[in-house]
Amino acid sequence: MPLGLIRKLLRAKPGEERAVGFAFAYFFMLLSAYSLLRPLREAMASGAVDSLFWFYVGTFSLMLLLTPLFGALVSRVRKPLLLPITYGFFASNLLAFYLLFKVMPDSRGLAASFFVWLSAFNMFVVSVFWSFMADVFRDEEAKRLFGPIAAGGGTGAILGPLLMQFLVPRIGVDAVVLLAMLLLLGTLPCIRGLGLWAERRHGRFMLPAEEPGSRIGGGMLAGLRIVGRSRYLFGIFAVIALGSIAAAFMYNELLRLVAADGRLSSAVERRRFRAGQRLSEHASRLDSLSPLAVLGRGYALVWHEPSGRLLRSSADVVAGDQLRIRVAEGEIAASVAAKAPQR
Repeated sequence: MPLGLIRKLLRAKPGEERAVGFAFAYFFMLLSAYSLLRPLREAMASGAVDSLFWFYVGTFSLMLLLTPLFGALVSRVRKPLLLPITYGFFASNLLAFYLLFKVMPDSRGLAASFFVWLSAFNMFVVSVFWSFMADVFRDEEAKRLFGPIAAGGGTGAILGPLLMQFLVPRIGVDAVVLLAMLLLLGTLPCIRGLGLWAERRHGRFMLPAEEPGSRIGGGMLAGLRIVGRSRYLFGIFAVIALGSIAAAFMYNELLRLVAADGRLSSAVERRRFRAGQRLSEHASRLDSLSPLAVLGRGYALVWHEPSGRLLRSSADVVAGDQLRIRVAEGEIAASVAAKAPQR
C-alpha cells in the first residue's frame, strides 16, 4: 500500500505513521492479552456466584493496596522505565498463574485470586497505556491519531475471545495464560520504539537519570489530592465511579442469569434421564408380555392349513393335516404324521 494512502487513512503527517504503527501494535497486544484472559475470569466467576460479593471486596482491597504503591513507583522511577517495570511485574504474575494452573487447575482459591488479580490488571495496564500516549504525542497529534490507535485495542478485544475459544480445547487453559504473558511482553519493543520516536520528534523525552524532569514526581497519595482539589477531575471520578457501580450490578445479574440457565439445563437433563429410565422400564415390561418374547424362550405357534386356525389341542388335527409353525426366528411348514397319546 502506498505510503501516501496510509498517511491519508491515518490522517498522519510525514514521520508519524511509524509511531501510529507502534502504538497500534502496542494496544492490540495489550487488549488481546486481556481479552484472552477475561473469558477465563467469567467462567470462574459463573461457578461461584454466591461468592461474588467477596470477589468485589478483594478487588477493592487490592486496588487500595496497589494504587499508593504505584504512586510511589511513579514518583521515583524514570519515565522510560515505568512501563517496562509495570508490565514486567504483571507478566511475572501471569507466569506464576501459568505454573499454578498446571499444578492445581481445580483450586477454588486460585480461581478467586485470578478473578481479583485480572480486575486490577485491566485497570493498571490500560490506564498507563493512555498516560504514555499522552506523553508521546502532542495535543494536535493526539486529536488526529488517537482514533487509529484506539482501533488497535478494539481489534485485539475482538480477536482475543475468538482466540480463546479456538485455543483452549487444543492447548489448555494454562497455555492460554502463557500466551497472554508473551503478548504482554511483546508490548515492550513497541514502548521502546515510541520512546525513541518521541525523543527524535519532540526532544527531551528519554531524559538521563540526573535530569529533574526524568521522573513524574509526586507521592503515594498525590493523585488523590489532585482529584480532591479539581472539580473537573472530581467530576470525571464521579462519572467513572457511577459507571463502575452500574456495570458491577449488571455483571452480577448477568452471572446470576448464566448460573440460573446452568441450573435449568441441569434440571432438564435430570428429568430427561429419569424419563429415559422410565421408558426403558416400560419397554422391558411390554417386551416381557410380547408373544415374540415367549417364542424366544422356545415356544411356538401352530396353525392348521389351509384354514388358518390356531391350534390349541392335538385333538384338532388328524394324520395328514398340513401345519404352519411360527418359531422365534422364521416359520416351518409341516404335516401330521401321527398323533402321540395325551399324557
